[in-house]
Amino acid sequence: MGAKVAMRNLLPLLQKRLLSTLSSSTPTLSTLSTDPSSSFTVDFLINSCGLSTNSALSVSQKLQLREKNIQKPQSVLEFLKAHGFKEAHVVKLIEKRPGVLRRGVDTNLKPKFEFLIANGFVGELLPDLITTNPNVLERALESNIKPCFEYWKSILGSNNKIIEVSKRCAVFLTYDCKSIIQPNVELLIKEGVPEERVVKLIVAQPRIIYQRRERMAYAINAVKNLGLEPKAPMFIYALRSMLSMNEFTWKKKIEAIIACPKFLMYSTEKRLRPRYDVLKILNSKKLIEIGKKTNYLLGVTEKRFLENYVIKFANEVPGLLEVYRGTTKTKR
Repeated sequence: MGAKVAMRNLLPLLQKRLLSTLSSSTPTLSTLSTDPSSSFTVDFLINSCGLSTNSALSVSQKLQLREKNIQKPQSVLEFLKAHGFKEAHVVKLIEKRPGVLRRGVDTNLKPKFEFLIANGFVGELLPDLITTNPNVLERALESNIKPCFEYWKSILGSNNKIIEVSKRCAVFLTYDCKSIIQPNVELLIKEGVPEERVVKLIVAQPRIIYQRRERMAYAINAVKNLGLEPKAPMFIYALRSMLSMNEFTWKKKIEAIIACPKFLMYSTEKRLRPRYDVLKILNSKKLIEIGKKTNYLLGVTEKRFLENYVIKFANEVPGLLEVYRGTTKTKR
């Protein structure tokens, strides 16, 4: 009984403390009314930039605008919209980098935009790149962005390839090429990986090349220890797999490979991946139970797999044949 009374007496104190904590840590429109600069900032972010009230309140804690100096933020907004930025792009950019509203248009934004446009980032490619990786606006054009772009062009050979890779990895144009990427590329070529396969690796999975040099060297040696030579087509697939997982997971995968080494002789694109996609779909629809039969199912003859696992379920799973032929993309 005494405990219940004590709890009833304690609740008002806890509620009071909670409300006090919330009010001190999170600004509200009412508290902002006493601070003219904060109130003006929130109004501008909502009415001119398109941010929601909550988002504007959050951004206003990092950015303060004054009415007498509003010309620069307005010119930034006009510049962005003139270069294809829709409201969603503007909101996303300001939420990530509120300081963009203080950037100089002529001294900072314009030269970078002109360089990117001249090198193929036109239409929606430009706002998509910048909103995904706002660091582009924070890096120096002459000492960072241009040298990085020139290095990638020397490796990939064309602006189109650079654009293709940047869609998969937006930090592509702002990463440290000299101290991280270049040593990894040189290491792969030195080990005997043909240059065209290094390019293929970068285009397919660009984040792989951003590894620490020590980790890259370790992965290369580990794959070589499996018996795969750097000149072999399968080498870069094994390297990608290892660098995409931690060491424990990698060791477990190797024990799979050791149990069925013939997998290394199969084509990934023509045999392993199409069969895996089909089996995954059938398993998800509870039409088959894979269990420990994966090794067997990936190894059966083409005719048997087609008859028993594709044609057999073609009517129940529309598009299954297309998935097997690779004409329909699936999440892998």
